[in-house]
Amino acid sequence: MNLIELHDINREFRESKTNRLEVLKGINLSIEEGDFVALMGPSGSGKSTLMHIIGLLDRPTSGLYRLHGRDVSELGDAERAHLRAQKIGFVFQTFHLLARLTALENVLLPTMYTHIPQRLKRAKEIARDLGLTDRLNHLPNDLSGGERQRVAIGRALMANPDLILADEPTGNLDSKTGQQIISVLKKLHREGRTIVLVTHDQAVARQADHILSMHDGRITNPERVKAKVR
Repeated sequence: MNLIELHDINREFRESKTNRLEVLKGINLSIEEGDFVALMGPSGSGKSTLMHIIGLLDRPTSGLYRLHGRDVSELGDAERAHLRAQKIGFVFQTFHLLARLTALENVLLPTMYTHIPQRLKRAKEIARDLGLTDRLNHLPNDLSGGERQRVAIGRALMANPDLILADEPTGNLDSKTGQQIISVLKKLHREGRTIVLVTHDQAVARQADHILSMHDGRITNPERVKAKVR
């Protein structure tokens, strides 16, 4: 069953009254439940914009987007925020942790927006699974890059989302630490979550099940290729 269906998605930005920038051009894409897809492309290819649309952080200028079979293209801001909080977890290159909160408090942040039963117990269980039990009372600046990214993954998992969107999650990490983060994502995939990974690194992309390539706002291999190395 398809979790994500995009039909003729376009996204443009107005640079002035007379000029517009076309970032996405006629994107057609489906991603099945439990899939692990890497989205590759050079800077400016549109992959992060596509990720933001999939994650309900941005709206297409035109086109149809179905999530779990539901047309989400025209949902209001409140409905989008609720669906995002319930169904989607985000992992970003720059972690986006709050510097004045401990690791545990950062993991707990989603509970400000949605009710999660036994939130403290769940946060500690997630931290344990991510190897963070001894780091929970530390501030982000006292953590390594890999630890900060694991805190960010823990935050993404708090609402038990069906879909994890990871935008260059290894971009600020050395290769060894980056592989540790990819191993975490692969474990989440084995547990049944759908993973969409944005990267410009071919070695990282090959860890996914399938690779989609983007260039100039278009998917250049609509018949996505199977990754050769796991």
